[in-house]
Amino acid sequence: MAGRAAARSPGGRVDGRRDGSLGHVFCVAVELDDPTRSRALALVRELRDPAIPDEETGVRVDELERILCCPHVISLMFFREPELSDEEVIEEALKYQPFAL
Repeated sequence: MAGRAAARSPGGRVDGRRDGSLGHVFCVAVELDDPTRSRALALVRELRDPAIPDEETGVRVDELERILCCPHVISLMFFREPELSDEEVIEEALKYQPFAL
């Protein structure tokens, strides 16, 4: 089943809309504008900070995944070998291409 038409977000990305039956978000990759890229970079840095309380991570992860449209951005941040820099995390996440099943 196809998702509804995508709408352009203020950040320059095209954000998908939820398919009511499955709840998946469909995204089409485009370039991030500078303020949105800066926010994504700040979120990566905040999430990598060991001092951040666990109860504050969920909202940040959700925002980062929404900005980047990459469901495995956390894996890129914490489980990639060799470890990626904060900027490399953003670049790799932007390469993500969703696929239809």
